[in-house]
Amino acid sequence: MTATPLGYDKLKTLVMAVVTPETSAAAQRDPQTIAFLQQAGLTVDAIRLADAGVRGNGPFAMLEKNNREAVQPVLAWLERRFSGFWGARASYTLGYARGNHAGAPNPTNNYQVLDQKNLDLGNGPLDTDRRHNMTLNGRIDVPWIKGLNVSALLRMMSGRPFSLIDSNTDADRNGILLDPLPSGDYSGVGANSIAVTNDGGRNGAYGPGYVQMDMRGTYRIRMGNGGTRTIDVFAEVFNLLNRANFTNPSGDRRLPNFLVLNGLLAGGFPRQLQLGARFGF
Repeated sequence: MTATPLGYDKLKTLVMAVVTPETSAAAQRDPQTIAFLQQAGLTVDAIRLADAGVRGNGPFAMLEKNNREAVQPVLAWLERRFSGFWGARASYTLGYARGNHAGAPNPTNNYQVLDQKNLDLGNGPLDTDRRHNMTLNGRIDVPWIKGLNVSALLRMMSGRPFSLIDSNTDADRNGILLDPLPSGDYSGVGANSIAVTNDGGRNGAYGPGYVQMDMRGTYRIRMGNGGTRTIDVFAEVFNLLNRANFTNPSGDRRLPNFLVLNGLLAGGFPRQLQLGARFGF
């Protein structure tokens, strides 16, 4: 089989890849397809998922349970092909999680009165709802300092929802002091207090957002003939911006710490520096 180059002139400026899952029927014919296109003068690379440790996929890898793993060799190919001495990625997720309870494994109904369940009163955002979630990361092999690599990761998320209540009152008289406050603007008092706009109902307000930036610098020294042995010296800075990422404050208007930020997210910490070295052979 031979190719006729005349029909492929418009494709010669493109770089293409043929992705071959391990158990797809295309695994038998993809090598011939690639050879045919290359013979026509096109730039075509082969991406075999099995070579990257992604095993067992059929022809619809993007629809299978390990689709996140299956796309990684493709992303790595894109970065290797087009990034040169630098690379960057960006991801964004728009969230919208709603229901008539908070989303806990064992949901409770705080609005039932006698035999009236009033499930509609629980409609609102789930506790896990984050409207915006964005991640930026990049790396660069510093061209004027051979062996130096610098990378950074920035993550930004909007706040999580919480309910504003007043445990002094039990408006529906069901014995549960978690009736939501009316919609409107509310603010705390004192240091680290915040103001929020409450939409009313369960989880009607949103807490503070989250921003954290981490950075790593690595300098590699190659040793011996062929550079098969290496020494990597690295420095890592966590929470480079030294931002305090708080948990949601108390939403109970009865308490003195109502809408006062006084706790960090799990794993939250001030700026930290870590130094290390690794010997490879």
